[in-house]
Amino acid sequence: LMVGIGAAGMVTIIGVLFGSISGYFRGIVDAVMMRIVDMILVIPSFFLYLLVMSLLRARGPLIITLLLGVVMWPRLARIVRGDVLSLRERPYVIAAKGLGASNMRIIFKHLIPNDVAPIVVTSTMNIAAAILIEASLAFLGLGDPTVCSWGSMLTRGQEIIRFAWWLGTFPGIAIFLLTMGFNFVGDGLRDSIDPRLKR
Repeated sequence: LMVGIGAAGMVTIIGVLFGSISGYFRGIVDAVMMRIVDMILVIPSFFLYLLVMSLLRARGPLIITLLLGVVMWPRLARIVRGDVLSLRERPYVIAAKGLGASNMRIIFKHLIPNDVAPIVVTSTMNIAAAILIEASLAFLGLGDPTVCSWGSMLTRGQEIIRFAWWLGTFPGIAIFLLTMGFNFVGDGLRDSIDPRLKR
């Protein structure tokens, strides 16, 4: 949970800021920022996690959280950028510009608050994804051996599954229920926030 929520929070901060600035300024700024996003997106993320974690000696939850946060943000940045490109042409944004509002004020007071729905939904999905990735790394022996993780429990459980089946079964069920729960929360938030889905 600490890794999932921490990584999702980091992804949200970086992705929202990056996507908002890119979509608002457009032009050369947008082109350069989106090429950075494209370069990160073309890297197979799970192989990158495996490579980095295998090279590091310290593999604590903080390191995993930072690694996930640094790699997972581009998808959210693309979503936010697409919405900001549409929102920046709305009458209230044009009126704010006419009244002399600064660019940062427009981004933080008008654009980001009106893009909350996809940000919240994507963030809850990112929590589930980060939990699965952390469990996978721990299962492969690339987590912190001093921290009790469901992934490492699965590894130990499969070694003695014939004699103590419950040691691996219940951590697997817990991972499944937790990630499904966050996905259901994301779907519910999307349904309640987006007025087009209510119709």
